[in-house]
Amino acid sequence: MTTLLGIDIGTTSIKAALFAVDAPGVPLAVASRASPTRMPAPGQSETDPLAVRAAIADCVRELTGGGRGAEVGAVGVSGTACGAWLLRDGLPVRPAILWNDGRAAAITDRWREDGRMAAIFDISGNAPFPGYTLPVLRWLAEHEPDNLSRATHLVCCKDFVRGWLTGTWTTEESDASYAPFDIVARDWSASLFDLTETKASAHLLPRLSPPDRTDPLLAAVAEDLGLRPGIAVAMGATDIVAGCVGGGAVAAGHAVTILGTSANSSIVTDRPEFEPRGIGIMAAAPLGRWVRTMVNTSGSMTLDWAAGLFTGGDVGALFTRAALAQDQDIPVLLPYLADAGVISPFVDARARGAFVGLRVGHDAAAMCRAVVDGLAFAVADCYRAMPGMVSRITAVGGAARSDLLLQTIADATGAQVLRPKGEEFGARGVALLAALHSGLMTAGAFEQRAADLELARQFLPGPRAADVAARFARYRDCVRDTRSTGRLW
Repeated sequence: MTTLLGIDIGTTSIKAALFAVDAPGVPLAVASRASPTRMPAPGQSETDPLAVRAAIADCVRELTGGGRGAEVGAVGVSGTACGAWLLRDGLPVRPAILWNDGRAAAITDRWREDGRMAAIFDISGNAPFPGYTLPVLRWLAEHEPDNLSRATHLVCCKDFVRGWLTGTWTTEESDASYAPFDIVARDWSASLFDLTETKASAHLLPRLSPPDRTDPLLAAVAEDLGLRPGIAVAMGATDIVAGCVGGGAVAAGHAVTILGTSANSSIVTDRPEFEPRGIGIMAAAPLGRWVRTMVNTSGSMTLDWAAGLFTGGDVGALFTRAALAQDQDIPVLLPYLADAGVISPFVDARARGAFVGLRVGHDAAAMCRAVVDGLAFAVADCYRAMPGMVSRITAVGGAARSDLLLQTIADATGAQVLRPKGEEFGARGVALLAALHSGLMTAGAFEQRAADLELARQFLPGPRAADVAARFARYRDCVRDTRSTGRLW
């Protein structure tokens, strides 16, 4: 049996999964390790690239034991986007700066005030947040010019991993979309380098390769990982695009919410979609399509944070306690907890979270329900900002295991919310792309098998939808009021 290896590097965890080429729905095997993410100072988020590489190697070796590596026919890699992985001859110059880093907030503030933010969006379809590659690159030029001068490459996460696997330092259009990229031309943008005063570092960005390129796995790496040397390593995709493909969204109109460390709500389009202007992000996607995304930068990290406060770190217990709350008297949580601030459905690099409407009678159950509401309402608010109505949403990611969360999203959006069977949908997405681009799967089979996901459960607006809609309206009022008064940022 020929299998596909998908590797997905997240902010919280690193996963590797094996899928059968002929039936790539549910993974045959999964291995995971904690991501070595650290916060060296308030507002900063980094990782050690070599520790990431070691964790991936551990995962892959766990999967390839017992001769299973001989069955792998192709490899795909996905990872977190943006930030900056500065390298010299393939080795890190400094710890990698991650997408949720906030040190460049002053730069994005400056760009917003002088009008450059709008110009960046008009070219790239992206509203830069502090951890976006362009402001990070500008921050490095202002604060760490020596590190920039020492570097030979500036890549994103999955391209660092792919470079280790193949010895080639290149990227493809989905990861490039969140860097200095012309989203219509699907190519690097010289204008953005000029606009952001980063032209001196343009040579560090990798060559942009066609998305269907593959390179052979290096013999030494193959031996270490228990794989066959020379098997095809595909170009892969950035995490959001990989999650959409893995969640079955490859045709225009499909909507996927990835409930990971951040909560990313995306719609696949057959043309660049710039509305609403100035917010959210956009990426080039497979088969000549695009993915328009609204991002709540505080996704499941909201749940982890609250579980640490209320349930000893147990997220499952958080949902259980939240289900005990009475619908009529729930405080509001504005879940803008990430150091990167907010980029959807509005942009503010310095946005912060808050509980609103607390009173002495609120117990832990009410607080836990406010947390679940806050995450669900942030997702619903993002879909509300998109043009047109979404009638069906596929939900994937760790937090999608919660019935309460998905039911609340269905009640707040009025949409059907689907939870497919399986797991590790980002790894599934790049495994499917690896099959397509290595010739193990035709384009028609790719589209069919990507969408061929067995349904685990569906959630429709239910009998409590009116109560949820009322709480969602209060949530939106709180967002509007705090933005207008500036009390929280």
